[in-house]
Amino acid sequence: METKSTPASKKRKTNNSKKGVRSVGKLRHVLELPVEVVLEIARHLHPANLVQLSRVSKRFRSLLMSRASRPVWQSSLSTVKDLPPCPANFSEPAYARLCFLNECYGCLAPTSATRDFVIRGRYCKPCKLNRSLMVDAAEIGYNADGFSAPDLLAVLPHTYSGSADQRKYFLKKDLVKFLVDAATVEDECFEEWLETQRSEIMARVQQQIAYNIWYNQGYRSMKRAFQDIAESRLRSAGWTPEDFKLVEWTKTFRQLTRQKREMTERIWTNLLPKLNEILRLRKEEDASGISKINSQFPPDHWFMQYIPSLQSLALTIIADADD
Repeated sequence: METKSTPASKKRKTNNSKKGVRSVGKLRHVLELPVEVVLEIARHLHPANLVQLSRVSKRFRSLLMSRASRPVWQSSLSTVKDLPPCPANFSEPAYARLCFLNECYGCLAPTSATRDFVIRGRYCKPCKLNRSLMVDAAEIGYNADGFSAPDLLAVLPHTYSGSADQRKYFLKKDLVKFLVDAATVEDECFEEWLETQRSEIMARVQQQIAYNIWYNQGYRSMKRAFQDIAESRLRSAGWTPEDFKLVEWTKTFRQLTRQKREMTERIWTNLLPKLNEILRLRKEEDASGISKINSQFPPDHWFMQYIPSLQSLALTIIADADD
């Protein structure tokens, strides 16, 4: 009797990669570079990128967050045009984080909260409520070791709540530090110490003002530069200044052509079809709108003489709102 031979079992196709081995990303070659080379590259990075690099791994953190790397951070900050200098009692990494990262200092989530140089942080609304004490400067809202609310507001980092009542708040950790430091000061030196605290608060206020001026000037100049490049390329594509006037009232067109970043070929490739469509549709709408106005009002009608001035006023209001 013939016995049927059992067919050989097919081997399963397995992945050659070993189980449990982490895939190495694009930074694998950077990790292999000498320390001197990595630091030289880091000098030319934008401060925001340098902060992110310091968070990539323990090696980068220990390398970039050491005191020996301070010149690297100073060089990186110097690449940002007209950025106010880092305060003497503020580390460069902390300054770079506050100036350029859009994250809450409590939960690390993205936030659009104000960059506050007085409390040296930015907090989303839930974290602000959890980490701070609200004080009404007109009342004795808090009392600790003989310090009333007005006393604390004069010597503690504080800021406004952002609400309509304009109450002020200070972080709980700053209050704890203040009370601990106050307990170690000798009585004969106490008034001098308080004056030092007040001077520090005033210095931080000046830092806030300097940053706000720098940011607003840079923000507007970048938007204008982006707009100039966009309109120049649109003129090369066949559109005229008269066409641009038609879309100056269009919110989407203003948002697309007044961005706070540098124009690149990739951005322009994605932008051009959208702008062409907006200009085309607006030109068609304007042509039909003019025909309706002309059909209702003759050229010598009193209403027609106010149209240019109304358009000019509306454009001025729009420009102010954008800035």
